[in-house]
Amino acid sequence: MKVDPVTAINGKDFVAAKLDAMKILLSIVAGGGALFALYLAVRRQRTTERICVRGSMPRRTPRTASTCAVNVGAMAALSTVSMPR
Repeated sequence: MKVDPVTAINGKDFVAAKLDAMKILLSIVAGGGALFALYLAVRRQRTTERICVRGSMPRRTPRTASTCAVNVGAMAALSTVSMPR
């Protein structure tokens, strides 16, 4: 294969072209990952709303907001207690 030396990319230009191609490829992959994460978030939100409309809560979530408040209060109380040395 014969390559015209005047139009061929070589040296710094070749490295710059490869880096630009990598940046574009990584941007496409990151965008796809972001779209997939957005899809999962929408699906989870929809599922949560359906569960709340039916009136049943999933087992893995706390039953009430007060349970979360008690846990946060307990953690705050533990952080203020000094440990014996």
